[in-house]
Amino acid sequence: MATGVVENGPTGVELTWPSGTGRKPGRWKLAQWAAIAGAAMIGIDPVVNSFVLPTASQALGMDSGTRALASSIATLILTAGLLGAGALGDRIGRRRVLVLGAWITVVGEVVTTIAPTSGVFILGRAIVGIGMAGLFGMAIGMIPAVTKPELLPKVYGKMFAFTSIGGLVAVIGSGLFVTLGGWRLGFSLNVVCALFVALFAMFAIPENKSSEFRPFDVKGIVLAAAALLLFMYGLGQTGALGWTDPMVLICIFGGLALGVLFVWVEKREEHPSFPLKIMKVPAVVAAVVALVAAGMAQGSAQANLTELLQSAGGYSSSVVSLVAIPMVIFGVISALLTGAMVARGVSVRIVLTMLMATLCVGVLACVFITPALSLLLAPLALGFIGFGMQGTYGTGSTVIMRNAPSDMLGSVGTVKPVMGQLGYGLGLGAIVPLITMFTRSAEESGQSSQEAAYHGFNQGMMVVLVLEVVAMIIVFVVLRAAKQSAAAGAEVPGGDPLLPPEDGSPERHAAILEGRAESEIP
Repeated sequence: MATGVVENGPTGVELTWPSGTGRKPGRWKLAQWAAIAGAAMIGIDPVVNSFVLPTASQALGMDSGTRALASSIATLILTAGLLGAGALGDRIGRRRVLVLGAWITVVGEVVTTIAPTSGVFILGRAIVGIGMAGLFGMAIGMIPAVTKPELLPKVYGKMFAFTSIGGLVAVIGSGLFVTLGGWRLGFSLNVVCALFVALFAMFAIPENKSSEFRPFDVKGIVLAAAALLLFMYGLGQTGALGWTDPMVLICIFGGLALGVLFVWVEKREEHPSFPLKIMKVPAVVAAVVALVAAGMAQGSAQANLTELLQSAGGYSSSVVSLVAIPMVIFGVISALLTGAMVARGVSVRIVLTMLMATLCVGVLACVFITPALSLLLAPLALGFIGFGMQGTYGTGSTVIMRNAPSDMLGSVGTVKPVMGQLGYGLGLGAIVPLITMFTRSAEESGQSSQEAAYHGFNQGMMVVLVLEVVAMIIVFVVLRAAKQSAAAGAEVPGGDPLLPPEDGSPERHAAILEGRAESEIP
């Protein structure tokens, strides 16, 4: 495509607009919406896959192992490939990687939809994982390049609101399509959405990359990918094999060992794939903890509560889908509300702590779910978790990207999805063996199968509650300590007038007023 106007973006990154969009009113917002649409695919694709897979697996004759691989392979490859895609975007162009990722996703969705065998179906899902690594990571990293810094909270709030809305559209749309024409028509929803995103991105998003040529850090990328792949695969197998299975232990501890090696190598690398120095910023540390905790709450509650209500509660899939709607509604409200709060000057310390407390309330409600109270407490629990989760995703992304070096927006943009996936894997992987253990113990003590199932879920969620409370305390203490250090005159890395600890500074107040007055870069 021919290039248009070349100019510097709000973070100093040089932008080359596609022909026909440069200098036109609304081009910045259009680029933001294109990135938001790209991120929304992460809310659509997995939901459609999980909804359609039971029917598709029967039609294609998948056994339990093949179905499990078809369910998880896209997520595994997505997580493992994020840092590589981010570093590649910084080096050769973030728009190029985003658009390429979008088209690879389209190809993967088409292959999956027309798959004649289970092997081709899995191949399609693997291709989707590769494409989504470039699409989702670059969508998050692209926002700071086309958004005035003061408006980042609102834009990230919109991004994760539409991610949540995408999940709701996926449930309703895939269900309708499957009813009308079978699983292939249901999967075609992913094809349509991915095609829209690819075309939108090609038209609306400008090209930008690092201003300095950086050698590609092959060692760091390979180590990060191998560490994440091993660790996430090991977590995914704990539900079926348990924590003591040799393969599970090898994968989990092998992934951790490779992660330590990655940090050691990156500290000595002249041009690392990821700027580890941002992890010294207190606000970033707090955001990372909050992101992992949000993913853990989602992973431990959503899937297990759905399984509990269907298997032990006896509720139909349609009823369970209705129970999950508050998670989407309150997630959308939270993403938009907390984004506006941070943009208007509410301290990130207060916002993140509030969101963590909301996650704790949601998990606490799960602890008290019984057969008689299922339809009352389950929507309430998921609503609170959805509120805390999506608000944390938006606020955490804002904190991390405000501290990202302008030449490494792509690499740093992978932090949110990686931390969210790690948390989700920890929640799902850690809780299933615990629920199973508590359930068996209750059955051995004489409880009925239904009572034992609910008891096991309650006790497992109690463990998650303890972890969520600990995470909330860490977030509050880290940000509180950073604020006190600033008040005492100590220099805090990554100082930002819109983030803690400079809550009452004149610079922060001036930046907030400017952010309120301007809706687009002049």
